[in-house]
Amino acid sequence: MNKSILFLSESGPFPPRDGKKQRTLALLDALAEAYQIDYLIVGNRRDFEVAQNENPYESTQFHYLPVTTSRTDYWKKKLGYVFGYDANLVQACRAMVLGKEYHLVFSRYIKPVHLVPEGIRIVADVDDDFEELYNSRIKRATSMWEKVRLCQIKWLNLGTYRKLQSRLNLAVVTKPEGLCVRQLVLPNLPFQSMVKKKVSFTSCSALRILYVGKLSYEPNIKGLTWFLDSVLPILRLLLPRMVTTVVSSEVPQNQELAQLLDDSGVEVFYNVESLDVFYAKSAVVVAPVFQGAGTNLKVVEALFHGRPVVSTEFGCKGFSSEVPEGYLFCHDSPEDFANQVSVLLQSSELSTLQASLRDWAIAKYSIEAWSKSLLEACV
Repeated sequence: MNKSILFLSESGPFPPRDGKKQRTLALLDALAEAYQIDYLIVGNRRDFEVAQNENPYESTQFHYLPVTTSRTDYWKKKLGYVFGYDANLVQACRAMVLGKEYHLVFSRYIKPVHLVPEGIRIVADVDDDFEELYNSRIKRATSMWEKVRLCQIKWLNLGTYRKLQSRLNLAVVTKPEGLCVRQLVLPNLPFQSMVKKKVSFTSCSALRILYVGKLSYEPNIKGLTWFLDSVLPILRLLLPRMVTTVVSSEVPQNQELAQLLDDSGVEVFYNVESLDVFYAKSAVVVAPVFQGAGTNLKVVEALFHGRPVVSTEFGCKGFSSEVPEGYLFCHDSPEDFANQVSVLLQSSELSTLQASLRDWAIAKYSIEAWSKSLLEACV
């Protein structure tokens, strides 16, 4: 292990309690098998301090650079510019890169690519495609003002986004995207569960459904709000004894969602140590998603635990061609969504379905194959 790489990110990998940090940690795990890594955290001192304290890797050193905001930077952000950093940070990072002969720079998301000097080999985990993300937000905008503002942000940043793309030697994506560079597809996986060598499987036929998602993330806020407001009342008429459980790594700051959670009578758990127990006692998983990018971690995580998923057309993107019929259901109307959940919960074949789904998912998703693909692409 004599080659070094620079891992650039605006956050650290610890603690891996949400999908973003879990994917970051999985990428770091894979790369640390073959490289000495300088992991540079940009602008997040708290994550840097946590990473220093929890660092389990002999091959990895964590570094930190602060972000300062000038008046110009402040107003550019207010206008809606997403990409770019202040000149001092760019200079400091580029000096760090040029001061050491890195095999490559690995960027978590595409924004930090702006910090890398020209002529350096760059691999970026694009993860969320900017165009797809904003197109979905514009489509779901609930007011003309919101739609105009989102269109403004999209067009202010689209040129820079495409320019950053053009600098990549390889784009890592969660599903095939219409990017202008070579791509490696590394789907989101249930990393938190897969790091365990064996996760026990238990079928469940109880009238219990589960929602898992970080409730500070806008697509989750809007999706769960829609479910609680429009779908759950119908389900309660169909199945009065049904129990709904919501698990999140964060307490929602959105007041409408917080009030709905209080008023709807669902079970809510925050910042849990393990999700396995919640999957074990739930029969069906719901994943209402109408905007975002990439593939939905909630879907693949539920499949890995042997639980059929009722989602939306958007939530099923990236899965429809690979998930066998009967495991994943896509409905955008509240009535169809509720009816599908009801049919699954009352099916006499539910336990058999869960077991066959679990067997399929174990064979389909492999963290070892995922890591090997990344390393082979970075040679």
